[in-house]
Amino acid sequence: MTPIRIGLIGAGFIGAIHARALSALREAKLVAVADLQVDRARALASPTGGSAYADYGEMFSKEKLDAQLNALVYELDSMKGESLGESRRRETWPGFSRLIQIVNI
Repeated sequence: MTPIRIGLIGAGFIGAIHARALSALREAKLVAVADLQVDRARALASPTGGSAYADYGEMFSKEKLDAQLNALVYELDSMKGESLGESRRRETWPGFSRLIQIVNI
């Protein structure tokens, strides 16, 4: 089975938890991380050979993603939520419930 290609938005504390959870899944691969602090994005993306971006729009335009994980803090999420929702179609995949189990540690 080909892993789901995932882009992560936000490379802070919660983003790092998501990245760790994704590394435990055979069904998913973290291929890109976007964060305003691109060094933090690079730190999460590099272990999987992924790309780092300072802008999530650039990540969406350059990467062929199957899904995205939004790890922005609530205040940023509410400001950008509309454009995030419009820019990518939400997808479900079989590994999602497993991901939730891992993240909810």
